[in-house]
Amino acid sequence: PGAPAHPGQWLAPSSAALPDDDMPLGPLVAAVRRHAELLERTSGPDLHFGPRRIPRANYAAALRRFAALAEAATSTAALREAAGREFELYEARFDPRAGGGAVLVTAYYEPIVEGARAPSARFSQPLYRLPPGSDYRRTPGPTRADIDAAGALAGRGLELCWVDPLDAFVLQTEGSGEVVLDDGSRLALDYAGNNGRPHVRLGAALAGRIPPARMNMHTIEAYLRALPDRERRAVLETNPRYVFFRPRQGGGGATTAIGLPAVEGRTIATDPRFVPRGALAFLSTEAPRFGPGDPLVPAGWAPIARFVLDEDSGGGIKGARVDLFWGRGPEARRMANAMKRPGRLLYLAPRR
Repeated sequence: PGAPAHPGQWLAPSSAALPDDDMPLGPLVAAVRRHAELLERTSGPDLHFGPRRIPRANYAAALRRFAALAEAATSTAALREAAGREFELYEARFDPRAGGGAVLVTAYYEPIVEGARAPSARFSQPLYRLPPGSDYRRTPGPTRADIDAAGALAGRGLELCWVDPLDAFVLQTEGSGEVVLDDGSRLALDYAGNNGRPHVRLGAALAGRIPPARMNMHTIEAYLRALPDRERRAVLETNPRYVFFRPRQGGGGATTAIGLPAVEGRTIATDPRFVPRGALAFLSTEAPRFGPGDPLVPAGWAPIARFVLDEDSGGGIKGARVDLFWGRGPEARRMANAMKRPGRLLYLAPRR
């Protein structure tokens, strides 16, 4: 179906019993307070939960109340009980005709890759700034093939650094990252925009090459790295979208679409056409568990459950899909690249 009249229209009241949160509460309290402050000082649409409309200022006050409850809670069970008394739940149902509320839960992370200030045989792919004066939201810009193969942006002084071509694609997929440069310095990069072209997932181009049961970002990357350069580029160019970067200002990690730092295990990216951007939610799903055998495919899955903040978006996050921010570095990469499980997403609204 098409998008609803407003984000949150298809959230359905739920009487579900929340499990205990499985993460430390301290970072959650700080993140919720930052989020409340952002809602208070910025303008934007009110938040909708099914038929309910809650003004931004009122929802910010509710977030501050939740933070106080979380700070005072002596355990995650105590927080669950306190939140249940003061908040009601609305389940994300992206198709109102469908029963249940299952969503596909994937994950993203902040990559750390090697690179250089100048091109070389190893670091041959530039990462570009957003071209000044471009308005790719109105008029789509050059495709990935135009930029990477035909050099549509070369020689304009837009290059930030050079990296391995597949690492460049990974950085664009994740939307931010850090490049460890050959002179010993580090360049943290945030998303600055895209070329206005549609995002096309690589899975379709690799159908029949990787068995469906083994298809994840680990196996895709391993397959692509084994290809000759020309074949690898042909696969990557099936996704015409191209992401531009800007150097990160100040410290901290990856910046979300609403301008706040992404919080490990607590930030989610969703499709803002369907759910209330800026709301507090509870996510239940399963996380990968690796055994001593195959290093690319999980040996099993274990339940996870936690309060999350809807703060981010992405080109590939459409419809009934939730992307959980796993963190940064190699371990986050290992877990995030394997993550692909059904889950439930319930949003919290203050009781009337």
